[in-house]
Amino acid sequence: MPQVDLTNAQQLNRMLARLYDQQLRDHVSTFSNMHQGRSNSARHLDDLFFRLVELSEPTVFAEAGAYKAEASRQIKRMLPQCRVVAFEANKYNFIAYSGLLKESAPGVEYLNCAVTDQPGEETFHLRRQADGQDMRQVTGNSSLLVRSDESTTYEKFTVDAVSLDSYFPEVERSCIWIDVEGASKQVLKGARHFLSSCQVIKIEVEERMMWADQWLSLDVIAFMLAEGFVPIARDIEYENQFNIVFVENEFGRRPEVLAATEYHGNYMAHHLASDRLDQAEQSDEPPPRSDDGGSISDIGAGRPLTAARSLLASVRTQLVRRARPR
Repeated sequence: MPQVDLTNAQQLNRMLARLYDQQLRDHVSTFSNMHQGRSNSARHLDDLFFRLVELSEPTVFAEAGAYKAEASRQIKRMLPQCRVVAFEANKYNFIAYSGLLKESAPGVEYLNCAVTDQPGEETFHLRRQADGQDMRQVTGNSSLLVRSDESTTYEKFTVDAVSLDSYFPEVERSCIWIDVEGASKQVLKGARHFLSSCQVIKIEVEERMMWADQWLSLDVIAFMLAEGFVPIARDIEYENQFNIVFVENEFGRRPEVLAATEYHGNYMAHHLASDRLDQAEQSDEPPPRSDDGGSISDIGAGRPLTAARSLLASVRTQLVRRARPR
């Protein structure tokens, strides 16, 4: 076994996470948050995710924090032979949508269950009031965690919990969508074996502390890099909260995966360019049109990332050198 200085390796991994984060940040810095720019960026990231899952052809697809299980329904339509399991911890969401799922997507396993680091029971914290405003019971913004601020009151209840490793002991090939309102650490720590079968992951992250004791975006990126995944795209769905798509290293090098990723980047960088919309607004010409005839929202053109890529290559070289036998 190669002798590796774990402290140095972890520091380099954290550095690599920062560089990947900056590379993604540089790209999305050109996206506009006007004219539905944020929601459009999320929609196009979803399109990329579904395309990659289609290329993966998983035997299992899991959705953690499913809410209405929209991702699971989409996957079941695309890949009817795939086992699709949607986990939803909020009992009110489950009551509201379980009937609909049985009728509209009978092949989706929709479970009133939390995904965390070990099987058993967990306390779910349903936000009922924040900043003096009442909040709905059927909602996608509550969590196993409590908010980092003190202005929120909760309804607490116990929910069954599983880890992905315990629920899926043997999986040939998998993909997963994770949207658990800050509890990504618990999901990922309970999925080390499951991740060995995984090829595509979409996960919601935060870059400032919104939930107590949560992992921030850099923590998630560093963990995923250590598990053999690389981040290839992100959106700007909300301020300080966004989604990242990761792919397993070898899967990510497949020509069709590279092509899908490049097409996504090209579309976001050029077809949805804010500078083109700005020029159109200053002229009498209508905004540019998309290939399908629809108006193009103002998400902007990407800038060259040569420096970031050079730094990434340098860090990779250091990691390889430190992993060699002494």
